Amino acid sequence: MLKQIVGSTGKSPFIEPPINIDYGCNISIGDNFYSNLNYQYLTVLKPNTAKDRNLKFLTSMAIATKNQMESLVILDRIVKIGNRVSFGPFVSVFGATHETGVLSRREGVEYAKPVTISDDCWIGGNVTIMAGVTIGKGCTVGAGSIVTKDVPEFSVAVGSPAKVVKKVESVPNM
Repeated sequence: MLKQIVGSTGKSPFIEPPINIDYGCNISIGDNFYSNLNYQYLTVLKPNTAKDRNLKFLTSMAIATKNQMESLVILDRIVKIGNRVSFGPFVSVFGATHETGVLSRREGVEYAKPVTISDDCWIGGNVTIMAGVTIGKGCTVGAGSIVTKDVPEFSVAVGSPAKVVKKVESVPNM
């Protein structure tokens, strides 16, 4: 069933129910992915064909007002999850974002920024990963963290906002 919900999956993905996924076609999952319960994704769509062509574009972002969202089709994946990635319960990944200005919010402008979780990562329970973030290979993100910036390879990041607290040794052949 997962293969019908998301854009692409590798070998042996497993997600404990329940899950909440908006626009699953935006999600690419690698081999041996595991997620504990209450996994949540929120993304917006990049336009391909739309009834309303009044869309603005930025490099690697799609912008659309809320009333245009239903007419958009994905071009490529916004959320990419590598191989051998594990999530604790209640993990949220947000590929969608918006400006903080009142006028922009009134207009309902939303942006899609890619999120990448690289190979061999462990994401602890209740972690929130924000739009535009890349988590490098071999990382651990501690429970309850809010990841607002990139996490370098082979790091442990914790807190709100998440900060790197130590490095871990890389594994050969990674």
